[in-house]
Order: sequence, then structure tokens, then C-alpha cells
Amino acid sequence: MTRQIGFVLLLISSNWIHCHCFAAADFKAPVNHKPSFHNCGEYKPTLKEEQEPGTTVLRVTATDQDQAQTIKYSIANETRQEQLFAIDEDTGEIFSEYIFDRDPPYRDTEFYITVRATDNGQPNLDDVCTIKVTILDINDNPPVFDKDYYDAFVSMNTTLRQQVTIITVKDIDDETNNVVNFEIVQEYKDDSYFEIDQRTGVLTLAKRIDRNPGEYYALRVRAYNQGCIENESDSPEVDVKVHIINADKRLPYFTKVPEVPVILHENFTAFQQVLAVFEANSNINNESNIIFKIVRGKFEQTNSMNTFLLEQIENTAHIRLAGALDFERVTEYTITVRATNRHDLATEAVVKIMILDVNDNIPVIIKDVSYLQYELKDNSPVFQIHAYDLDGTSTNNIISYSIAESNQLHFTIDSHTGTVTKQNRLFDDKKDIYFIKILAKDNAPSALFRNDKPNMSSHTLIVKIINRDLNIIPQNAITNIHRQDQRTSNGISFQNGLRISKSYEERDIFNDRFIMVHNYEGTLTDKLIGSVYFDYDIEDNSNKLFLWDERASTGTRKHFKLNSKSGVITMLNGTPEEIYNLEFTVIEESSYFPRHNVSARVTVTVKNISAKTVNQSGSIRFYNVTAETFISQTLGELNTPMYRLQQSIASILDTSPDQVDIFTINNRKLARGAFLDVFFAVDDTIYTSSEVLNAVLSLHLRQLE
Repeated sequence: MTRQIGFVLLLISSNWIHCHCFAAADFKAPVNHKPSFHNCGEYKPTLKEEQEPGTTVLRVTATDQDQAQTIKYSIANETRQEQLFAIDEDTGEIFSEYIFDRDPPYRDTEFYITVRATDNGQPNLDDVCTIKVTILDINDNPPVFDKDYYDAFVSMNTTLRQQVTIITVKDIDDETNNVVNFEIVQEYKDDSYFEIDQRTGVLTLAKRIDRNPGEYYALRVRAYNQGCIENESDSPEVDVKVHIINADKRLPYFTKVPEVPVILHENFTAFQQVLAVFEANSNINNESNIIFKIVRGKFEQTNSMNTFLLEQIENTAHIRLAGALDFERVTEYTITVRATNRHDLATEAVVKIMILDVNDNIPVIIKDVSYLQYELKDNSPVFQIHAYDLDGTSTNNIISYSIAESNQLHFTIDSHTGTVTKQNRLFDDKKDIYFIKILAKDNAPSALFRNDKPNMSSHTLIVKIINRDLNIIPQNAITNIHRQDQRTSNGISFQNGLRISKSYEERDIFNDRFIMVHNYEGTLTDKLIGSVYFDYDIEDNSNKLFLWDERASTGTRKHFKLNSKSGVITMLNGTPEEIYNLEFTVIEESSYFPRHNVSARVTVTVKNISAKTVNQSGSIRFYNVTAETFISQTLGELNTPMYRLQQSIASILDTSPDQVDIFTINNRKLARGAFLDVFFAVDDTIYTSSEVLNAVLSLHLRQLE
């Protein structure tokens, strides 16, 4: 190829730096090809759950036409706090760095990783490949019996093949790995008297009773999976005793049981509806009374949480719903109903209740990164966002990504992988700061909002272009000054001018401010809540004009008043509880810069605080910390100390940071020094008193500090 080489003449004037570039002679330069993943679309790796870190996933290969160059591999945009995968930079071998668990409650099913191959040419060129890794279920959970032992009763005249009892188990593995079989262990002399259904666990009489009342038969039942249990050596076993009773004391028997499973959607709430009907006969002459009850098992799947209740009307039992259903927690219930007669003899029957998934979970975006610096490079991804959906089936939990229409001119996103890349127009744009609104939505109509639209969540990513100035002033233009202290006509050195310009660009990150306003019992009147955050190190507002941006809606603006000279924001009386995004334009003009518009945004969250919330609040005292420091964003930190404290409290209490409200901060001075009292409330927690809340947090003081 032919490359144009030029020289640069730099002229210094009073207000501008001018750069004039002239074309020079042509010469032949070697071609630098970029590496390429030719087989990217063919990579479909799988990884079994519970594998130790260091397990090989696959090996990727990129090629480069420049045979003298070498390729280095890396994983791009790893955003989770714990790294999930790693790659050998020389061989391209990808291996795990995390122990995945496909079973509840973690449900690790699939992950996307973006691999970059970079050559060592001048300049460095790269290619990227996004790969989906599917986590496979293994049979790593043995069946668990619902009881520690089983007692059953049969009379002397019980007929062959009559049901004696039902053995129930639970296996949390997925798909074919949770199919349980039953067998009677052939090590007791009594095992030949009974048979067990291999699939259902129903124990029946196989030989006639030959023992007297008061005696019993002892046997042992084993539960096992169809496949081998990969991390367990033995299948579980349970003891069963079958007690013999007098022939004149006959067992009751069911005359009506559900013949098919009951099927409910997880958002079913018709608590008065009868779901299943049982009827039984006491089997006592001239005595028809029978007592029904639900046998509570050890697991939620066997009604340990009283999700279902039984209502008896004469000799009929009705099963109704008594609590909330959640497919992501329990997909199937086995409800055992016991019928007991006057002789205190009982028989049992079961009904299966199957739960169907609905789209009742909103995608959760992993917000590990809210701000990043990005260097304009060919074919380099900007960011890869990760989200997950806790719905239990692929009908409702497949996530697709998009970006707001206002960002589509400069950025695009892969709808499947969440990889954000730049558009070519980004090179021609003048801005250095971009607010990219990323949307993650699932794949079915929402069962929460019932609006025929999927559930959706969003995350705003702030991207700062760090080499935008190199597209305006070539790098060698600065070196041509030979480090001389060039002066402009107004006495400002050229080096200082560059320094001021750079600090001006760095301040763009502070154009986003978040303000929390708590309205106690609705008593708040017009209140100054803060100002537009535009500069960090320049306090002179005399050359600035603050205006509402045309994007700010009328509905939002009517609740706030802006001082155009100072940038101070007043929230007006009667502003309802909501999150408000205030958009502003700050116009600045100085002797160092031409007239310049800066976009600024203030997010105001208004929350109502009740007297009950205040009475149940917690408090923390920090020494040698001022209120101004606590709420201020400082250089080198993306979030304020107040925000970081909210995150820490939420982490300790296992709740969302949105549920932690810091509603009062109070500076105080005593003889022993100054301190800051921070009062906070937690909306979603089991700790409902100040004393318990403070006691729990006192165990984590170092983390909070």
C-alpha cells in the first residue's frame, strides 16, 4: 500500500492552537494485517458443573497473514468481581476460574465470554470473538428421603397387592438426573413380603400376613438415580417398619383420590378454589367418622411451609392453596393426605401439584462497571454487559440486549452477547463523554405488569473517550516544540494551556450527579437540594449559564426550579415520590476556550419516609468525617462514600442497595473530636427494630469503615 507522510507546522496565537498539515512524498510501507478468528461461529463449548478451577473449556485460534508477528490472547471486558474464565495468552486455551453450580438456587446455565487476539505489529491490531459457554448438569445430588424412617400398619386380613404406604424423596438435579428409582434392599429376611413400585415408591403387600398383632416386618428401601451419582458413592436408604394389627381393626381406605396431577401457574392466587378432593371410608361397621390431615414433610416440596391446606367436610377433604407459589423455588409438590379412623389406624394417598413458570422476574444487570475510559481503536469492543433472569425456564428467561435510540448513532450492541461496539460515526464526533443506556429484556409478556410487553431493566454506562484529542492535534505536533516554554500573546504558556485543556476534559466525568431527597411524612416544603455538577476544580460561575436541556420533559420541570446563574436546583412543594432525570446544558466561555456547551444530568430520587421507618432505623457514627466529604464525589472515585456505605449495608443484610435509605446525616463536635452520625432505614429486611439492626451491623464494623 502507499502511505501518506506529512510534516506539522504548529502556530501559537492568542486564543487558538492551529495545526497545518501538508502532504509529503509517497513511499512504499509494509502492510500490517490484523489477526482473525476464522472459526469463531463454530465454537460451542460446554463445561460440566462442579468442576474445579483450571478445567479446560476450549482452545481458540486466530491467524495473522504477517507470519513474523506473534499473537497474544486475552479476555475482554471481564466485569464480574470474581473472574469466571482465564486464558493462556500464548496458546489461546480457555479454562475455568470458578466452580459453577447449575442446580438451585444458583442456576448457572450459560455465560458469554469475549476473547481478543492482538498482534505485535505497528500499530497493534486485534480481532475479537464472543463465545457462549453452556454449563451442563451432572448427577451430583443424591435423592433425599422425606422422612427419617417410615411406620406403616396392616391388618391380619389385608389382601395381596394392597397399598401399605408411600415412600417419597426429593432430588434437586435437573432433567434426567433427577429421575429417582426405588428398590427393596435384599438383606433382610422380611423383604420378600413386600414389593415397591420402581417409579412411584408405593409399597404393597406381596405375601400373606403370617405374624401376630403387635409384631412387625422390617425392611429397608433404597432410592437411586438412573445414572451414577458422580460425587456420591452410595445411594440413600431408609428403614421401614410394617406393624401388624388385629383383623377386627381394619385400616381405612380411600374411595376417591385425584387421578391426575393438579397444574397451577406460579402466579395462581385463587385461595378459595378447591384444587383436589379426597374421600375415605373408616372401614368400621356403624362408624363412618374419619379424620383427614396433610402430612408435613421435611422439604418445601412436601408442604413443610404449609403452602397448601386441607379443609374437611364430613368424610371429604378439600385441598386449597394457602401461600404464594414460586416456580424458581419449587416446581412440584407432593401432598400426602392421611385418613385416620377411630382405631387410630391410618392410610395415606398423594396428589402431585405441578407448578408452571410465568414471566415474573425482571432481568438483573450486573452493574460492576458504570464508568470506563475507552481508546478509539479499530475493531475493539467498548464493553460487554452481563445480565441474568431468575425465571426458571427458557420460555421466560432468554435475555436480549439493545441500546437507547439516542445512542445508536455512535454505538451498537450484540443482542445475544451484550457486547457494545462503536459505530464509525464515533470517529467524527466531537464529544468526549457518552451516556449509553443499555436495555436488557426477556422473551415473554410480563406476568407482573400484564402489558403484553416483556420485562426490562436498564443500566447507564458512562464512556469517556481518552484519545479524542489525538484526532485533533497529532501527537508529533507536541514533540516539534522541543519542550520549549512557548508563550501565547496573553502570557499563558503552551504547556499550561495543554494542562488546562486536559483538566477540562477530565472534569466531564463529574457532569452526572445523584441526589436523594427524603420527605418525612410529606412535610417537605420548597427546598434547595443541590446544584448542577459541571466543574470540579473551577468555582467561578460568573462565565457560566445554566439552562434546561430540551430533552427535559415538562412533567419533570414543573417540580423543580433552576437558577440560571448559579446552577442551584430547588425542589418545589408537593413533588411526588419518584425518580427524576433532570437534563441541563451549561454554557461556558473563557479566555482559554471558545464558547463551549456541556451536557449535565442530575438524577433526583424522592422517597417518602414514614414515622415507622424512622423508628426502626439504624445509625452509625464515623469519626473525623465531615458531611461534605460523605456526600461528595472526589477525584479518583466514581461513587461517593455515602453510596459505598449503602452498598456495604445492603451486602451485609442481603438486600438491594435501593432498599437502604440514608435519610439524615449530622455533624457534631465534642471535646474528644468531631464525628458524623448517619441514620438509615432498610425497607426489605427481617431486622425490624433499631436494636437488632444495629447489633447485626456492629459485627461488620471493619467492612463498613
